[in-house]
Amino acid sequence: MAGLASACHGSPAAAPSVTGPPPTGPTPAGVVETPTEAPSPVLGADGDVAVYPSGAVWFCVPIGYDVSGEAPPPCDEVRVVGVDVARLPRPARYRDGTLESYAYLTGILRDGTLHVTNQGAPVPEPSGLFLQTPPCGAPPDGWAKSPTNEADWRAVGAYRRRFPSDVIDDAQFTPARRTPVITLASINPERTSAHLTKAYPRKLCVVRSLYTRTQVFQARKQLSSLLRSTTPYELPYVYYGWGPTITDDGQPHVEVDVLYDTPALEHAIAPQPAGLVQVVPWLAPVTW
Repeated sequence: MAGLASACHGSPAAAPSVTGPPPTGPTPAGVVETPTEAPSPVLGADGDVAVYPSGAVWFCVPIGYDVSGEAPPPCDEVRVVGVDVARLPRPARYRDGTLESYAYLTGILRDGTLHVTNQGAPVPEPSGLFLQTPPCGAPPDGWAKSPTNEADWRAVGAYRRRFPSDVIDDAQFTPARRTPVITLASINPERTSAHLTKAYPRKLCVVRSLYTRTQVFQARKQLSSLLRSTTPYELPYVYYGWGPTITDDGQPHVEVDVLYDTPALEHAIAPQPAGLVQVVPWLAPVTW
């Protein structure tokens, strides 16, 4: 018993070290782990910044502005806080007192409001033509020149009437001046090339379409129904445009232009074939 009394009432035992590695193994029963939230991404875009006489500041998809009017066009798409109005590039003032500028803003989006972390002049657009380099390799002698910058589509039209299911989409690529290259996404590229190469010597690029005509039609139909049920620029999809497009890979796509990406839209398009529907956010994640 004396030993027990000594253990209870003698000098306190040394405190355990807290400098060693954290314990490993399963979480003890009754202890709930708190998940770590991923940090919100920094988003950025060029756009119109409107500073209203009330002090409210809004950021909008760029449409340009004309200060000859009494009041600016409506700009109420994304509320922003933290803008240094004195540092806005080339501000213009309307007669009603509204200040407007075209600027580049970055920030954290919380509940539809952009909390600005950086601002500056608009970012220059990449130079070069849209759909410039065909997705096919150039012929040994290079792409052929044409009398004009416009391709002649008559042979393609005749082929489509004969084989209406083959060509899913088409586009003109222009690698150089007066060098139009007809580019076709076909579910039967061998037959398409065999029938059209003679009509377009060194002017034809045929890629195998990743999608069927039915898949593209169904995607367009679903998006039309989905987006017509909501108001542009507003949740849950915050879209402001959509339509068929063809990208640098020559493949058909359906593009949806949105203010920023939302889980609701990603969930809605999830059943579509991978890559067919492309969501293009105006406020996009910034990579430095």
